[in-house]
Amino acid sequence: MDNKTLDEVKESVKTEYKNKIELTNKVTNVDYLKFNMSQIDNNKNLNKILINKISNLDNNKPYVYIFEFLNLNDSSISIRDNFIKTKKLNKYNRNFTQVNSKADVKSKILYIGSVKNKISTRFKQHLGVLAGTTGALHLSYWMDKNLDLKFTYIEIPNITMTYDFEAALRKQLTPLLGQK
Repeated sequence: MDNKTLDEVKESVKTEYKNKIELTNKVTNVDYLKFNMSQIDNNKNLNKILINKISNLDNNKPYVYIFEFLNLNDSSISIRDNFIKTKKLNKYNRNFTQVNSKADVKSKILYIGSVKNKISTRFKQHLGVLAGTTGALHLSYWMDKNLDLKFTYIEIPNITMTYDFEAALRKQLTPLLGQK
């Protein structure tokens, strides 16, 4: 998250939602996994280590998650343009997420989302290896295979806090893609 620590994220949530300070004090479980897009293809083949790690998460808990570029050398404008082109053509019959019109086009934060449960299913939807009816990134259909990404996931202790935490992160980090 561009060198933001959990404490910095918590502080931004506190600043944005002063009446919800208890939210940040309860968030303790944050982890991530790094992967290269070459590990994924749209034929439903996934790197076993990658899928095992995400499948071992508690799928009964809510999470807020962040997709972030790790090795983006130039502006992410070409990434964004490629996404827009793929979405517009929609030759893959996928329900792609929205472009964030408020995003800094140089942002290394690709997407911020949340899930009430089944984070492993949501992760696979974003990779593009499950059916394309749910709005998601569907990365395997348009993302450069040479890019490294980081998927940070934050366990939210109470489902009612999920939206507030996601909204604060979205405002602070302004991802390239995603609605809200």
